[in-house]
Amino acid sequence: MSMPFAFSALFLTMPNASVKTNPPTSTPDSTPDSTEDQLRWFSQLQNAFTENPQEKKTLLHLWNRGVLSDNKGDDAHSTLYYLNKRLQEPCLPGLDSRQTVAETVSLLADSSRLTQNISPLNANHLPLMMSGYHNPNGSPYQQDALPAPQSAKEIQRTQLNSCSVLGEIGRLVDTHPKELARMIYEASNPTQDIHEIVTADKLFPDAPILAEQVLKDLNLDYHILDEQDALKHNAPTRFQVSLPVPHLGLIRAMNAQDVKDPNTASGAELLLEEALLYNFTSKSYDAGRDTRDALALSSASINNAKTLTPQDKEALNKIINQSPRRPDLAKEGIKAYLSTVTTAQPEELQGIHASLDASASGLTQEEQLMLERILEDDTSLENVTYQQVGIDKTDQGKANKDAPKHVLLGYTKPFTAIKQDLLVGLASPLGQILANVVEPKGDGSFEKGHVVRVMASRTSPLKIPNFTSTDFLVQDTSKAASSQGSRTQWWHESQLIPRIHHITEVQSDAEKAWQSMTPATPENPYGLLSADKANDARYTLDFVTRPPDESQVLETPEAFHRRVHDYRHKQATQAEADFKAKQGGPSQNKTESSPVLWGEAPHA
Repeated sequence: MSMPFAFSALFLTMPNASVKTNPPTSTPDSTPDSTEDQLRWFSQLQNAFTENPQEKKTLLHLWNRGVLSDNKGDDAHSTLYYLNKRLQEPCLPGLDSRQTVAETVSLLADSSRLTQNISPLNANHLPLMMSGYHNPNGSPYQQDALPAPQSAKEIQRTQLNSCSVLGEIGRLVDTHPKELARMIYEASNPTQDIHEIVTADKLFPDAPILAEQVLKDLNLDYHILDEQDALKHNAPTRFQVSLPVPHLGLIRAMNAQDVKDPNTASGAELLLEEALLYNFTSKSYDAGRDTRDALALSSASINNAKTLTPQDKEALNKIINQSPRRPDLAKEGIKAYLSTVTTAQPEELQGIHASLDASASGLTQEEQLMLERILEDDTSLENVTYQQVGIDKTDQGKANKDAPKHVLLGYTKPFTAIKQDLLVGLASPLGQILANVVEPKGDGSFEKGHVVRVMASRTSPLKIPNFTSTDFLVQDTSKAASSQGSRTQWWHESQLIPRIHHITEVQSDAEKAWQSMTPATPENPYGLLSADKANDARYTLDFVTRPPDESQVLETPEAFHRRVHDYRHKQATQAEADFKAKQGGPSQNKTESSPVLWGEAPHA
């Protein structure tokens, strides 16, 4: 029986692979911009902001910091190149080129201003969003399959569940500013389509031969670049991934540029947020309602249905585990199977159907990892998990539209070891860490996951006897901004470390971190530490962990990592042996059958 947070076994080959038929006409430009061109573009930008001394001052600050001349990424052009192109070229209808440049410059100057807060739709854009579900202009990214809202209340939002994508956007601002400018330029083009290049060995490090299958499973659009040349030189396959901005997301960005509220997300920010949320949820994201297809309640509803036979439960869980990256396909399969069930009580079947329609938002752990791998394509990345969680037994199987209540069962290593992993991550080429955190209540239960960005560390001024503690500089995009507009503040390690579910690290660092996880023993078969044992009495916690009960069958995180790696290598070996059309076969990565969705603030 599939348990909550058990990781799936196999991914099926999806028949509707999202491969674009027409390959790109050219590869990224490898010729750096000349100094003369950069000086000319800088002068043009300064002239465009003559009436705003503060914007001119910001441009000069970015020039002196080297942000405008940065050229690291998918091509050799500079930040200035893309800012100038956006200023000079036609923008996507409904957006303003000069304002888009100003918003990009403001973001490049201070990533800490990124926020989940958005402006409510005004009188110009509310009716546009209401009618956007049946777009008369025939946008290729309209969402006709979604039911149109019955009232404005369904789509009036003041905050998006976008912390997972904002964390990565913030990291790009600070470490790859040119790439951030390029993405905004492409998102605001009339084609409304961002392009990212990633190599097979970075997309799926354990088994690069399966990388194309992963893109298909994620329902992403892509091209293979220079395939014959790569085969000839035995080089990793390169993919150009297409990330279109959804039509409804564009309306959100247009509204932001119209309202111009400095305390909410700008149009440029929203273009990126909406594109990433749309594409990394298998294109199921509804930008109007800020919801997506997910299986957040389905496993629990199935497993706790008393009148379903064990065979029915096994078959339904198999459907979920076969299509974890495509909840839309899994839901179709579940509905089809339930139509054949005649022995279960109608009320329980209705409860399972209701769980399929439960409101969900944010990205799963695997979706976020793939997003980071594609956007951080110069580094191999992997997850390190510190918490084992499960579904609260009193909350299992409820046929409601609320998120399931999760419980914290234990930690994979002491807090002091987690702290060391964080410090290693901050010193890595990534420079920053996206930490997926939970906010447990006193009894160890929690409802939602949230992503914060860890940007730096310092020795804490807080005095604890016999203990030199550390503060971490954290950006929380769900919080209100300070008087300076920043959403960063120093968190003591006792605030951060006990709440971290997982982080993403450079793969070599992640593998070392796995090796130091608490080993399983006969007395501790899951290798889990209680809150007290993980804490080592360094500081006081305001919550407890719940030990796994006899009915739960868990796998130690260390055993899980080993199993996944072994599986990937076996699949790659088999695929290589059968390498005729380079199909790659079914693939696997970290997927949770009842996942925490990392897009919602701990306190909703």
